[in-house]
Parts: sequence; C-alpha cells; structure tokens
Amino acid sequence: MVQLREEKKEREAMAKDMEAINEARRLEAEKREREEAVARAAENGEILPEDGAAEAQKTGLQEVFFVLKADVSGSVEAVLNAVSALGNAEVAPHVLRSGVGSVSQFDIEHAAAAKGHIISFNTAVESKMAQMAESQGVKILDQSIIYRLVDDVRAVLSEKLPPLITQRVTGEAEVAMGFDINLGGRKTMKIAGVKVRNGVVGRGNKVRVMRGKETVYDGEFCCCALLRRQANDE
Repeated sequence: MVQLREEKKEREAMAKDMEAINEARRLEAEKREREEAVARAAENGEILPEDGAAEAQKTGLQEVFFVLKADVSGSVEAVLNAVSALGNAEVAPHVLRSGVGSVSQFDIEHAAAAKGHIISFNTAVESKMAQMAESQGVKILDQSIIYRLVDDVRAVLSEKLPPLITQRVTGEAEVAMGFDINLGGRKTMKIAGVKVRNGVVGRGNKVRVMRGKETVYDGEFCCCALLRRQANDE
C-alpha cells in the first residue's frame, strides 16, 4: 500500500510538471510570435514598440536575477521556460545563465555579484556550497518538482513588490476644543479634546484629523486620557 501510494503521488507530481511545461511552452511560443511580428514590422518600415530596457525603465520594472542549474538539458529548458513565464508589469525574473550540473563556486559568485539567487533543480547541493551561498547572501531554491519551484520563484518575486496597505476605521471622534500646553521655555504643544462618537480610540492608534475635506493632521495618538462624567454632572 505504501508503494502504491508513493507511485500515485509521483504520477500526480509528474502530471503537474507536464502541465507547467506545456503552459511554459505555450507562453514561449506566443513570445516568439510577438518577436517575429516585431521583426516583420521592422522590415516593412512600420513603427516599432519601445525596446525592453526602455520600457522597463519607463514602467519601473524590477528584475530579479537567477542562475539556473539542473540535472539534464531537458530539465534546464523546461525550468527556464516555466520561470521566464512568471512576473508582471512590476517585477520579472531574469535568468543570467543556465547549465547542467550541481551548484558551483562560480555560480554562487556570479549570483552574489548580481544580488540574485540560484535555482537548483533535481541536483544535490553540497553542504560546502550551501554554506558559501548563505555567507554571501545568496538564496538557493532547491527543488525537484517544477510546480513547487515555480511557487518558490513566485514567492521571491513577491518580496520585491511594494506592500499592500489597507485602512480600517476603528473609531470616530469629534474635536470639542483645541488648546496649547507649555512644555517649558517657549516650547508649546497643541492638543485637542475629543468626544468619541462610535467605535474605539486609544493610545498608539493612527489618527487623521479632518476639517471639512481638508486633512489638518495625519499621525498617531501620543497619549490618551479618558474623562468620565459624574452621574450628577449636568
């Protein structure tokens, strides 16, 4: 039963690998068709689109560099196609060089010089090479299944994307009065007394003070004191 389950798991992994390879080949074919269309346009004297470097500079595209090593040439081609298909308008992978064999000292030095990473597909990484890569700040993506390797590369690319910032209103308050307090000498600080209308407002919360549609302060609460009204206070 263990052997049957292992064989089933291996078949499923191979099927996913084939899907990734076929998708990568499709994207590569589309890329070649676009390049041929550009070449035909150049022969006919038509206006050509901007080259890749100028477009990257214009759009602010970030490139993440990789050195690819795999067990056989077929794996190199499959992984190269799968990795090249990743990326978007903000960040994209750039394979500096690829080859067959284990990760070498030259590979690590090359990746370190480019501030990039190493892809090791279906090859054993020597402990000495792993230590050298770690000391030089080079990450080795070591996998034997393409779709998992694609996930690892996608995660590395995601690290270059700007953080997605969301805002959530936790409370609303109305400024009742603003006044200055003396900090000593000629230093003063402007503070405000507010009435919380709904939600929760506390120390350390981010706050935005609005006067109509104008933002007069955008920061955080430095301190917060809670004033309770007495039962007999009118």
